Amino acid sequence: MSQDREESSRAPADATIGRRLRELRKRHRVSGVELAARIGVNQSTISRIETGAIDATPDEVERIVVALGESRDVVTDILRRTKVSAAAAGIGASQPGYRDYEDAARTIRLFQPAIIPGLLQTSAYAQAIYAGVARLHGLDYEALGAGSVALRMERQKLLYEKGRSFVFVIMESVLDVQIASNAVMLAQLETLERLSALPSVTLSIVPTNRRLLMAPLSSLEIFDSTAALSETNTSVLEQTDPEEIDALVQVFAHFEENATTAIAPILERHRRAYIARMARDTGIAPSE
Repeated sequence: MSQDREESSRAPADATIGRRLRELRKRHRVSGVELAARIGVNQSTISRIETGAIDATPDEVERIVVALGESRDVVTDILRRTKVSAAAAGIGASQPGYRDYEDAARTIRLFQPAIIPGLLQTSAYAQAIYAGVARLHGLDYEALGAGSVALRMERQKLLYEKGRSFVFVIMESVLDVQIASNAVMLAQLETLERLSALPSVTLSIVPTNRRLLMAPLSSLEIFDSTAALSETNTSVLEQTDPEEIDALVQVFAHFEENATTAIAPILERHRRAYIARMARDTGIAPSE
């Protein structure tokens, strides 16, 4: 293997698989269109793998690497050294893919059963998420997460653009997931109330005691009814098939139908709970 090829197989240990494959392709001076033709997929698939919008399977990694003239040893090395990428996906690796869809869409519907939606997060809340994932997986927050917070804040500018519509539905239990200090959670509740008043934003909450036809298993973001992204702790699933999109729209509609836009009493109840926790932790009686 030549020195160029040796260098092309190297990447920082914390790089995502998509980033590694993109660097590999560029160093071989192969376009995304040409690479897609070599392995028999659409160019958009290559783009989405490289941006992290979708995860590359081990088979796809092998086909791409071999199509670029590298050995299967390089495939093994990439997969071995990027085990950290699954954790890194939780530290914002998929944000570029989300941003591409969000920039193109005029109407975005987002259901979140676990955390405050990224477009509604405060900087401190986002920092707590990324720092927590970094600690859990033994990763370098400064290398993987700090820039992601800035990118997330940048994405929020979309909320203020004319001609866009955002429909957010969250489970009430999201407000109980304390991933940050009481002060940060209180500020986050205030931000939710403030952003819900924007003309482009509709925010509704599914009360904890509401009976549902299905369990809220994962997040769901639908873009103009033409594409959807669903996120787990370690990956993002993309859907563009019209029938699948229709089914996901029905899922979203079910949660939206069981949610309320009268969120002020719910937010106030949780605000009081965090104030009480803060008083208990500090030993200082709250002043209302």
